[in-house]
Amino acid sequence: MPGGLLWYGLGQKIFGPNLLVARLQSFGVGLLVFWVSFKLAAGWVNKKAGVISLMLLSLAPVISLYYSIGIPQSLAALMLTVGFYWLWQRK
Repeated sequence: MPGGLLWYGLGQKIFGPNLLVARLQSFGVGLLVFWVSFKLAAGWVNKKAGVISLMLLSLAPVISLYYSIGIPQSLAALMLTVGFYWLWQRK
């Protein structure tokens, strides 16, 4: 998926070569994954299920660390969750 590399390259182009920029971009993507997951669970079941899914995602250290490093897989996870949310909204 070259789009993920282009996403991080855009941040480096705008703010200069810095690892912190890539980490902040990945952190923002991770926050979006958490938010879309909450909205998806809240829409499918109820708001309590959304809060439970958000708690499970935030309490799993592997997931939090996975979305905080500068790799394009977090962007792929965001696209998958947004895709599921978009499909659910179309029904």
